[in-house]
Amino acid sequence: PLYLFDHCFGEYPSTRALLKHYSVPPVFGQDLLELLGPLRPPYRWLLIGPRRSGSTLHKDPLGTSAWNALISGRKLWVLFPPGTPAEKLRPEVAADSAAAWFLLWWRRKREEWPLEAIEFIQEPGEIVFVPARWWHAVLNLEDTIAVTQNFCNEWNAA
Repeated sequence: PLYLFDHCFGEYPSTRALLKHYSVPPVFGQDLLELLGPLRPPYRWLLIGPRRSGSTLHKDPLGTSAWNALISGRKLWVLFPPGTPAEKLRPEVAADSAAAWFLLWWRRKREEWPLEAIEFIQEPGEIVFVPARWWHAVLNLEDTIAVTQNFCNEWNAA
């Protein structure tokens, strides 16, 4: 299913007002990428997706961390620490869709998984923190709306 990632919602006149309805949680306030000014790569997104859409297994770009604030719906997350070998995660299975990775691979492997993994359901109003360099995949269990932002602080830059 189609999953909308709109990184320009803060710039469009028709959607710019959405920025007034949330603020960056103070714990995630420091962002060294702000120093890049107009050269800053896309960093915040409005996410709208139907049930069974999601994000395939990946690490966030440029060694950034991220936070994800869920407005409506429910999301299933699984995170793997940075030292998890990519070949153990079989990211090529996730190439088709997040649903394919969760249903065809992870559901069969998770009971016998020998390495560390964190799996949980995000509910509306909750904010998830994804540390830099952590593998993660997300499956929308219901129609969802969320705001997410990547950032780089002193911890990422070290």
